[in-house]
Amino acid sequence: TPSSMVNVSMCASVNVRKRPRNTFNWKHWACRVNSCKMFWYASMTQILLFCIYQTSTEPCASPSLLIVILTSVRAQSLQRLLSSLAAADYGCGQVDLKIYVDAPKDELTVTQVLQTLEVITRFRWHQGAFDVFRRLAHAGLSQSWFEVVYYSSKEYVAIFEDDVQVSPHFYKLFEFIHMNGALAGSNNTGFCLHPNDWEVAIPKICHDKTHSKYLYLSPEPCNWGPIWKQEEWQKYLDWVVANRVKEPAFKPYISEDIAYNYNKYLREGKDVQSSWVWRFNHDFSKRQLRYTFKTCDVGYENEVFLAINHKEPGEHFQQKWDLDTDPSLLEFDLDKSMRNLALESGAFVPQAFTKYEKYAKSMSVNRIRKGSRLSG
Repeated sequence: TPSSMVNVSMCASVNVRKRPRNTFNWKHWACRVNSCKMFWYASMTQILLFCIYQTSTEPCASPSLLIVILTSVRAQSLQRLLSSLAAADYGCGQVDLKIYVDAPKDELTVTQVLQTLEVITRFRWHQGAFDVFRRLAHAGLSQSWFEVVYYSSKEYVAIFEDDVQVSPHFYKLFEFIHMNGALAGSNNTGFCLHPNDWEVAIPKICHDKTHSKYLYLSPEPCNWGPIWKQEEWQKYLDWVVANRVKEPAFKPYISEDIAYNYNKYLREGKDVQSSWVWRFNHDFSKRQLRYTFKTCDVGYENEVFLAINHKEPGEHFQQKWDLDTDPSLLEFDLDKSMRNLALESGAFVPQAFTKYEKYAKSMSVNRIRKGSRLSG
């Protein structure tokens, strides 16, 4: 039986015959003896066993993370996000939390900002350091992004606007992907918690055994739940500042044949940072790791969501949308998803991004129509 091959003293064991390449990185996964979750897979050629927690006696190898929240006037939204972060499983990971509170835009929003501060002062964070920064002058959304902490001692920085909500499994699946090398590569800036494409359609090649059918690289900015590598976040901010210093009124317009909606956002004066990331990714050949479990696997009736955006009125949306906003989307079988990631042929090798499609239409056009219908 599978349990007979487990070395209980180490709580990790493997007996592999003709192990395929790009399967599981066993060295990273010892686990707690008293809470070991075992997966098993058996065939004529291999038996794989692994577990998903580290020993309490070994140094924590989980990726360190700084979570940054940008907020201002949406106290209830912030409360929902904080509750979801507090409910997440971080294992032994060191996770710090910083909240940036933008100043009121006008006298009408002073009370709303005070309500936001009240939510923050009642909140307690036990996973790492907890800091709150209150702006004295209104900055707006994009400027708030640009002034997120430049450097921290953590390996990654996650940036959440306050209408985001995370899955209780978001960190564990991110940790699993990180520790098995899927985030390696100098052109990979990090990981997007929100699944699939939003503006830029990336064709998924489902039956190529040389890469994962769940993970892929894309230059599309991740608006909802980006987890940046610390060093890549610094490079991005350096680029923003260099352009702003050289030309204070600089706008990151890009060639119209690959602009999607990003030039349109700039022309309309939208206070968003996605147009900046799109230009940065293009100029420096940067990509971000994305995922979709449903597209290439019929075993998933519903998509896996590590984060959802509630699409509340603000810079992104003029009115509330009810598109992919159901919190039940955040509940899924973590063991199944980890097992499927580890045991497929391409394992943790993401599908590469090949080229920018010229004059392609933004996917958000159809989403706007659908979202408006659902909200109406």
